[in-house]
Formats: sequence, structure tokens, C-alpha cells
Amino acid sequence: MRRRRAGSSEPNGECQLQGTGKTLSIRGGWSGNAGSCTTQDGNAVATLLNGNGQRPVFAINASTTFTGSITIENITFAGGFTTSGSSPSALGLGEQNGGVMGILLDRVWIEGNTTQAGVTAGALQLTSQSGVVVRNSLIVSNNSGAAVPVTVVVRAGQSNFLLNNTIALNTSGHTSGYAGVFVSTSNGALMTLGTL
Repeated sequence: MRRRRAGSSEPNGECQLQGTGKTLSIRGGWSGNAGSCTTQDGNAVATLLNGNGQRPVFAINASTTFTGSITIENITFAGGFTTSGSSPSALGLGEQNGGVMGILLDRVWIEGNTTQAGVTAGALQLTSQSGVVVRNSLIVSNNSGAAVPVTVVVRAGQSNFLLNNTIALNTSGHTSGYAGVFVSTSNGALMTLGTL
């Protein structure tokens, strides 16, 4: 698996996964003394990635040679800002580069992210042919701008689940006047919404 960092040839300095049958796990919620965080209590607030109102927070895509999955747990994504329709303000995971990525988000907090007016991007965008699971997460107080009416965009195949999530207090300047979830599935895929 290879990761490219800011300043690489990828646009916006985003990471790109490569490898067959690989799993990338990113887990926060650790606490303890500086230099020796040994306790993981599952608190997403304990690990904060912040765009400081100036740039997108985190994006990762699957390359043409990646077939695997990514798991993100116990992390807060806040203060993101985007001026690009291809880069969500807080978190973007996808297959735009031709790979295949299964996505699991668990206990993720997305709050206070904004999109520049006129840009077609929300706070969270997930693209997967292998299935998406978002559970036990909080997506609140994001502003998706005037060109997109939603905060969460999910494009998925196979079986997908949005379970035990709170999506509230998000705003949009779009003429439709709402800010929630947009789901696009293909190949007869199912999207299950609800609680466990």
C-alpha cells in the first residue's frame, strides 16, 4: 500500500491507496500522557482533524490497483473548507481513480465544515462499489453552500448501511432549502437506513 503526501502529484495533496486485498484502518480516540497514549476509550472528540476554516480536512482515493477496504473510527473532522466540487470540506473517500474500496465509518464526528458558495461539494462524500457502512456517527452544523443541497453524498454499490447516526442542524443556501443525505446506488444495490 502506498500513500502520497501533500506536495505530491495528486491534486489537493490527497492520499491514494494501492494494493490487492488490503485494509487500511485509521483509529482515534486515544488518550494518555504525551508520548504514551495507551488508552482507547472510543471518544471521537479525543482525536481532532481540523481544517481551521481554510482547507479540506481529509481525502483518500483508491487507485486502479487497489482492491480492499478502509475503516475510520473515533475521529472528529471539523473546520473544513472547500472551494472545489471534487473535494468535500471534511471527509472524502472514493474510487474516482478506478480502484475498489469498501468503506466503514464508525463513531465519526463531522461538525462545522463549510463549502464556498457556488461549489458542488458537501461535508462528507463516499464513493464505493463494494459497499458503505456509516454507523454511530454525528454529522451536525455543516454548511454545504448554495450549489449543493446536501451535506452527505453516498454513491455506492452492493449492500450499504446508514445506522444509528445523527444528521442535524446542517444548512444549505440551495434553492431547495434542505441539507441532508443524497444516496445514489447502482446495479440494484440496497441502502438500509435505521437503527440496530
